Amino acid sequence: SLSLSLPLSLSFSTSLPLSTLIYYELSPNLYFSILSVHSVLAKSPWIKGFPCILYPGGRQEWHQDYGYWYNNTLLTPEALSVFVPLDPCTKENGCLQVIAKSHKCGRIRHLLAGGQMCADIARVNDIQQDRRFEHLYVNMEPGDALFFHSNVLHASDANVSPQIRRALILAYNHRDNSAPSPEKSGHHPTYTPINKVKDSAILDCTNVSDFTGKDFLDPKNDKTVKASK
Repeated sequence: SLSLSLPLSLSFSTSLPLSTLIYYELSPNLYFSILSVHSVLAKSPWIKGFPCILYPGGRQEWHQDYGYWYNNTLLTPEALSVFVPLDPCTKENGCLQVIAKSHKCGRIRHLLAGGQMCADIARVNDIQQDRRFEHLYVNMEPGDALFFHSNVLHASDANVSPQIRRALILAYNHRDNSAPSPEKSGHHPTYTPINKVKDSAILDCTNVSDFTGKDFLDPKNDKTVKASK
């Protein structure tokens, strides 16, 4: 992933159009939860003849965001994510895949495999064979936005194209879904009302590389990933 400064991320996540949609259309009790917004997820391109210099961006296995967050203090799935591509997302460069309506299946058991939390593949296969749930490749253009519930199954293939694929992921949590105690709030911030800002705040932001005073989750303290040196 590529680092993005927290002030710039906050300006985008609390911009007027995005936060208004979150606030009025979904719930007035949602708040911005800094889960992965400080990162731009990037799938590196595949370059023929240079396998030791640049590897293709890897596959993200089927999972639910709540499959991760369940193990990091969130008691209910009353949270959502917003996927915003910074580059065109196509099937060739590993666009997001979703199983439509899969949030209705509830939380699926997740297992740690290859450093990722992955949904029980047998259960995923059963869901995919049911006509009520459609497997979709979500082709997107820069600036598009995909909103999805924390129990929606999603995945992405490796980037086998010569184009990089970068995307910003924003996460929002319900006010009443904060950690049960301050001691357990390390992975998720407690409730802070959304302070909506004008679109110009994004362009006006000058702090694009200073991480002074910023706190990030140490992978060693994250129960849902296996960090390697």
